[in-house]
Amino acid sequence: MTEVHEKLQDIRAVQASIDTLLSEQSITVSTDESPGTWSIEEVYTGEECNFGFAYSDADGKASFPEHVHTGSVEYLICVKGRVLLDMNDKVTRVLNVGDCASIPPGIPHNTKPLEPASKLVYVCVPPDETFPQRKAR
Repeated sequence: MTEVHEKLQDIRAVQASIDTLLSEQSITVSTDESPGTWSIEEVYTGEECNFGFAYSDADGKASFPEHVHTGSVEYLICVKGRVLLDMNDKVTRVLNVGDCASIPPGIPHNTKPLEPASKLVYVCVPPDETFPQRKAR
């Protein structure tokens, strides 16, 4: 359990660093200007996992399309706003700030922000090389 807490602290530290760089405009996040988008920012890819951030648009109308990670467990951590997670059209869960969800390999799922400018941290174990290329709508 300590290892999990250490990993979450590492993720929070990365988030804080990125938020600082964004506020200082040292880095920017590219966004699709069409309404209803999630922007994906890959932060790390290694042999053991990949992780990054998913930002919803300011109007909160984004919906990440249903998709499947065939060989990876995906962990979602809500770090801003509120997000609806729908898994396999059977399990629906609202993620509030600080909530984490685990999505097993092969389970179809999608997300929709319930508040404008919501933000998720995603972690895929092992890494899913196709995830950053997926396009939100």
